[in-house]
Amino acid sequence: MPTVIVRDGVRVEVYSRDHQPPHVHAKTGSGKVVVYLSDENPLQWAAEANVVKSDIRKAVNVVESHLADCWAMWRRYHP
Repeated sequence: MPTVIVRDGVRVEVYSRDHQPPHVHAKTGSGKVVVYLSDENPLQWAAEANVVKSDIRKAVNVVESHLADCWAMWRRYHP
């Protein structure tokens, strides 16, 4: 699982053998958030039931701040 970025307690990863649509996995202190990659804002997401709202916001903000890096990593493993 290649890590794209670690920032503000959020680890953003791309799984090399993953499915469409393009997305990243953001691991937070309270659980995992899947953030779907898009050029539109706000980004769509899905979170585990136990993830607190502040961690969801933080995860989405980190991905938005590094969207180009997330896309590059996704395309590297899913040409």
